[in-house]
Amino acid sequence: MDRSGLIENFDDGLFYDEEGNKFILTEFDEESYISISHDSSVWTSIYNGSSVVMDWREAPHISAELLSALQQICKDKFKQKSASTVHKIFYMTKHLSTAMGAWRLGQLTDFSQFKSSKIMQLWDYFNASTRSTFRECYSILARHDQCGASKDIARMMRGWKARDEIVQLRDVVMWNPTRGAFTTDESEIVRRELERDSSSDNDVDASAKIIGRALLETLKRPSQIAKVSAVSGLLKIPGNAPGAPTQYFLKIPKAKGQTGGEPALWQITSALGKAIEEYSKRPDIQRLQREHNRLFVIPGSHTGDLAWTEFGQISSGNIGNLLKNFFNNLRVLSPRTGEVIVVTPTRIRHTGATALALQGFSRDEIQEILEHDSPYTADAYIEAVGSDLMPALQKATDRGLGKVFEVLSDSYFFRGKIVDQAGDNPIVIPVVEISNPNETPKAPAVVGSCGKSGSCSLHPFWACYSGCEHFLAWREADHTKSLSYVESEFARWGAAEGGKKRTKLFKDFDRVAAGIKEVVSLTTGKGEHHNASE
Repeated sequence: MDRSGLIENFDDGLFYDEEGNKFILTEFDEESYISISHDSSVWTSIYNGSSVVMDWREAPHISAELLSALQQICKDKFKQKSASTVHKIFYMTKHLSTAMGAWRLGQLTDFSQFKSSKIMQLWDYFNASTRSTFRECYSILARHDQCGASKDIARMMRGWKARDEIVQLRDVVMWNPTRGAFTTDESEIVRRELERDSSSDNDVDASAKIIGRALLETLKRPSQIAKVSAVSGLLKIPGNAPGAPTQYFLKIPKAKGQTGGEPALWQITSALGKAIEEYSKRPDIQRLQREHNRLFVIPGSHTGDLAWTEFGQISSGNIGNLLKNFFNNLRVLSPRTGEVIVVTPTRIRHTGATALALQGFSRDEIQEILEHDSPYTADAYIEAVGSDLMPALQKATDRGLGKVFEVLSDSYFFRGKIVDQAGDNPIVIPVVEISNPNETPKAPAVVGSCGKSGSCSLHPFWACYSGCEHFLAWREADHTKSLSYVESEFARWGAAEGGKKRTKLFKDFDRVAAGIKEVVSLTTGKGEHHNASE
């Protein structure tokens, strides 16, 4: 929306156009606004690629004075927060009106007629989200001595829990096959389909792939990906030394409770960065990017559906449908269910967060990466990993290095191949221990080679055993020396730390050791590799 022709009315805090239409504007997002009908009864918000209609006449049991006060809170909040905050206040007001009608209390003129017992009854009536919104609005009214709200009751409500208990993400904890995290096999299938060459794809499929990859690599909400600017959203930083790789970053806006904060830079792989550059060269994609200043767009399908352009960007629903249709059209099947795999932005985030928990990231670290408003949401991912591993871990009485994660080696650790010849780009044990000081140092022990074409940004040796699909492990190598080296490094680190603390670094050692043990088993003929391409 063009704000240049709007005039602010300092009496009511609204903006007016030449025809007398009224608007509430944010101070941080020029494209987000709320339009108000002439009689002020209907508000329509344009937010995150969609519109939400709020008809205040749907709260008939709330007096005009109280309704006006709640609307003023909405106006003040919207200047600094997202439209979702206004939506919450509107829905809380509707629920409050419904309660008054259900209890046959007539119209609520103000809160002076509500003693603490009635407030507690309301608290029990509301759901968790509405409770939090009600408490915040009531406290604001009490602070300004408005609408009979009591400061004593506001202080009392501060100690009330909006949730009876910390609600976990049930689909995550229960590993729901269509709504929870992907299994490793499912993740590989999804990633493989999204990373296939797009040069011969139509624009819609190319958009599905590039948006899906952006979600996979950043673990951001679809509403955040949708708002990335076409002008400044993709940053390209050349390497500062000859042969150094170019680095790519996405400048991603905040969302939900963090809306209005400074957009953050999130690094992406050079492969995705280059793919976005190629995607942006498509004529229709380029045109839509210029018209709406959005890096990620969805061109019209064969039906010519470009309804999202009315709101300036694609919505979370648009992205969800795009991914769903892409995988449905390809008939990509899940190994777990035998049905077409269900791919949604939410499942992608669940999968990434569960993987972080498996790697030993703390609750606060997962919260920071996923940008959750509360760290407690991350507990679901940690619990999902714990519930999945616990039966097997309880049987592992010998918790030596490599034992804790050994039960998951088929899914998470060694993913390379066993080969009979060591090729170019050798992978060596970083240190070869010499027990006899008079012994002539030997050449570093070769344990395999790197099968990747071009440069690799991962750490040689350490990354090879712990999940790199390009590692070619030499069958004749003595991989037990690799294990000895890792165990010696772990002991050295443990001594420096004053003990084997269960930190992420401990689990990193454990993951590498588990991968090495699998290679030892495979090269000695005692194991069967899970990689079907072997």
